[in-house]
Amino acid sequence: PQPRSKGPEDGEPRWLLREAAATPTFWLVLVSLFAVSFASSGVGLHLMPHLTQQGLSPREAVGAISVLSLSGAVGALALGFLAERFPIRVLMGLVYLLVAAGTTVLILADTVVETYLFAVLHGIASSGVNVLAPTLWASYYGRWSLGSLHGISRAFQVTGFAVGPLLAGLVYDATGSYQNAFVYLALVAAASSLLVFLSR
Repeated sequence: PQPRSKGPEDGEPRWLLREAAATPTFWLVLVSLFAVSFASSGVGLHLMPHLTQQGLSPREAVGAISVLSLSGAVGALALGFLAERFPIRVLMGLVYLLVAAGTTVLILADTVVETYLFAVLHGIASSGVNVLAPTLWASYYGRWSLGSLHGISRAFQVTGFAVGPLLAGLVYDATGSYQNAFVYLALVAAASSLLVFLSR
């Protein structure tokens, strides 16, 4: 499908929401955002109990949260600049892979250095999704429909944010460990990168 019209001044395509929803790219991006949000939040909400279970002190675990927040701020700034120089789809796919890589590090982490490495990767990835998602929508469908597209995608992301921690908690209740849950979440994050790389 093609957009209904072009803007009278800038000639930019004007997609209606139903026109965008008729394209495979819309659903690939939407499902990928749900999946990566599912994977990211499933790790984040259970981070403190997992780290203390791995043998870190509460002070060291709290330090990881601080590193995560700081790296997220720096990552958001850096990715904003990179988005003007590199294809958004590629950057978004790489950010999704950072979620998978960070989660893999976390699965193996039992030292402060390994934990802080996870925090850096996860912080950059988490902020990167929020920075790049609106830009990705605009690059595919223009700015005219950005409000409705980003609104729907945020609803999918929030649903992922809710479901991810629930699944991780259920796996913990069943096994007494977060390891299996984090393995599943890393695989989900890796699969989400494939979806966004396939979007055209």
